[in-house]
Amino acid sequence: MGADPSGFLGKAEPLHPDLVEHLFPDGEGMVVHHPLIISHSFSPGFFGEVNRLYMVNKQDVIDAEAKRDWTNFMLLHERPYRFQTFRKIRNRLSDAEYWEVLGNLYTDSETIHCNLRFLRPALTSTRPCRERIMNPQERRFLAKQGERLTIYRGCRSGRKIGWSWTLDRRKAEWFARRFEEYVEGSPIVLIGEVDKNDVIAYFADRKEKEIVVDPKKVKVVGRETITFL
Repeated sequence: MGADPSGFLGKAEPLHPDLVEHLFPDGEGMVVHHPLIISHSFSPGFFGEVNRLYMVNKQDVIDAEAKRDWTNFMLLHERPYRFQTFRKIRNRLSDAEYWEVLGNLYTDSETIHCNLRFLRPALTSTRPCRERIMNPQERRFLAKQGERLTIYRGCRSGRKIGWSWTLDRRKAEWFARRFEEYVEGSPIVLIGEVDKNDVIAYFADRKEKEIVVDPKKVKVVGRETITFL
C-alpha cells in the first residue's frame, strides 16, 4: 500500500501492521484483502473490528497448525488464497493428508478455473494414496463403475474444456445455463468418454455426481447446444 498521505490509517484505531500492505481502494471505501481476512471498510472506525477478527483467525490458524489439523488450517484461509497456501505446506503433509486436504479444497471451491496453475500439478501428482481424495462411499461408487465412463460437461461455447465433469446429463445442462445473464456464449453440453483409471476423483457431496479428470484424458464424442429455460 505504501505511504498514506491522507492520514487515513492514523485515524481512530489504526489497522493492524500485518494488514497495512493488504489495504486497497475499493470504490468509495477500502478493502482489506489478506489470506486470513477479506473485509470491506467504509470508515476508519471499522478497523477495530477487522483487527479483532484477524487476530482471532490468526490464533486459530496457529492452533490448527500445531495440531496438524490441516483441513481446518486450510479452511481458515480465505478462498482466493487456499490453493496458494496448500502449495506452500504440501511437503509437510503425509500422502494421505495431501490427498484428503486437496479433495476438501476442490469441492469447496467455486473458482477452479482461476487456480489451474496450482491445481494442475497438485491433481496430477504421483504421490501415493490418491484414492484418499475421495471418502469411502465415493471410492466404492467409482469402483463399481465400468472401465469406460460417459461423462458430461455443461459450459459455454468458446470456453476451454475444464477438469470438472458429471455423470448426470441434467446436472450438466444446469451448469450450462447457470449465470445465463452474465456469461457470454451459447450454453452447450459436451459429451465425453474417459477410462476409469484416468479419473482423479468422483465427488458426491454436492449431489453433482462430479468427475474430476485431466481434460487431456477425455475423448469428446458429442457437443449439443441447449436452450435457456
